[in-house]
Amino acid sequence: VEGKPVDPRSDLYSFGVTCWHMLAGRPPFSGDSAIAVAVQHLKTEPPRLESERPDLPPALARIVHKLMSKKPVDRYAAPREVLRELRLVQVDGVEEGWWDEIGHVEGISFETLPALTDARQRLTQVMQTQAIQFRERRQRTRLWLAAVGIALVVGALAAVVNRPRNLLADARAVIPKSETANDQFLVAQLQLVNREAWLKSVESYFPHDRYYVPRARQELVRLYLQQHRETEALALCEQLIALGKSEREFFAFGVAGQAIAYTSLGQLDRAAQAMGELYPERKHLDAQMARMMDYPIRANRKAMSQQASQDWDEWQKTLPPADDGQT
Repeated sequence: VEGKPVDPRSDLYSFGVTCWHMLAGRPPFSGDSAIAVAVQHLKTEPPRLESERPDLPPALARIVHKLMSKKPVDRYAAPREVLRELRLVQVDGVEEGWWDEIGHVEGISFETLPALTDARQRLTQVMQTQAIQFRERRQRTRLWLAAVGIALVVGALAAVVNRPRNLLADARAVIPKSETANDQFLVAQLQLVNREAWLKSVESYFPHDRYYVPRARQELVRLYLQQHRETEALALCEQLIALGKSEREFFAFGVAGQAIAYTSLGQLDRAAQAMGELYPERKHLDAQMARMMDYPIRANRKAMSQQASQDWDEWQKTLPPADDGQT
């Protein structure tokens, strides 16, 4: 995602994500786009596997989370290290000699496998050839950019000299305006780059629209929560709540956003209060926001009454399966 060099620890991270998914029954992260999921892989710690599967051996959960460490230096350096730690995992109901059946893989030397060696050599040759071609293209690109840069400077100076007035561009001009608020919102929803500015453009261009402006605010709240910008999310949640309970979809969304943001900020009392306000309106949440409520529900479970905890659990069972964000 960041374009940095990769090594075996990158594969170990992917392996850890696969293990988390297999053991928990769902992906560790979800979102409304592949980009949203990728950002979480970069910045968000996955939920603790022990919370999803308390029946698992603690050592196994620890191995999976080490595989998924954000910093490569915190992961295992090589697959053999994973195998050695797996050997120490005690699994109830499994005979002690289980490792003898698969332990031989630890001693495999991949250098002795002709097919892999040949494939690696051919891949190396291709990468070296591409590197040479890339350097040549980069040199040509530098020369082209230099020429363009000179032309732009000359053009800019001519424009400054000949301009009839001060051409301070309106910030909104960066985002083109659609004919209707509906179109503006739909186009904003499709954006993977500069998504925040596109969503803000709905209110900027159509400030009096009573449906798509709140819808855009909803998506901004979702974006801010994913980016851990809780303060900005809370400000928009207040605006959604201010629409009143007559606008149940927006009211419920705003209160849910408060519960998530306050939980992230460690303000569990305020999160619990928001969850109490949300419960009667919970059926008005969209599916994605309803699934995001899993976080404050788990974090605030100790502060809930047994009945409240059971009620939330029953509600979660009615939710549709989580989308992994890859569609």
